[in-house]
Amino acid sequence: MHYTLDGEKQVLIPAIRNIQVENVWATKSPCGIMVLEYDEAHPVEGLHIRKCRFDGVEKGNRIEHVKGLRLEKVRINGVAAKR
Repeated sequence: MHYTLDGEKQVLIPAIRNIQVENVWATKSPCGIMVLEYDEAHPVEGLHIRKCRFDGVEKGNRIEHVKGLRLEKVRINGVAAKR
């Protein structure tokens, strides 16, 4: 997510914090959990994923630049999810 002000060339990167994802059930996807933030200086902070199930996942997870990730009762292809 990159934003610019009207007519400005400067890119503004929003702070993404305190996100909760709960009770999601997916039956087919390339990745179970995919979180890709801009860079290490602009991480996603405080992401909590709870009571989710991802089946039919082909490539596992792709998680980059996340601080404070909590996985609670998350299963990917029937196995407890790990970062």
